[in-house]
Amino acid sequence: MNPNFHAAMLDCIQQSSNIAAVGPLQFVQQGAAYRLNLTWSYWTPQAFLVYLSHVFRLGRKRNAPIRTTFLNAGCLLLRKAAFIHVGKLNEKYFLYGEEPDLLLKFKRYDYQVRLHPG
Repeated sequence: MNPNFHAAMLDCIQQSSNIAAVGPLQFVQQGAAYRLNLTWSYWTPQAFLVYLSHVFRLGRKRNAPIRTTFLNAGCLLLRKAAFIHVGKLNEKYFLYGEEPDLLLKFKRYDYQVRLHPG
């Protein structure tokens, strides 16, 4: 893990009070290979290009955060005020539906969500 991981995430969310969530690229090991732990739902073109560059090993690394609409909640930094403002997590979801719901609420209230590829 990058020793500056936590500082980079914190710096990203502190850039604007309108940023509600920041998440990193996440990888899942499949045998000897790794794949990105992201979902296709609600992607922006910029986030999709980051995904493709990793899958096809294009060698283009991006270090700047990318605005997106979906992040995996396996690792997620949230702004507490935004989290409370949009109504927190919906308790009706048992599993795998709570983060898309939360992130869509952020979008509905004009908050930004960032993917941090560094």
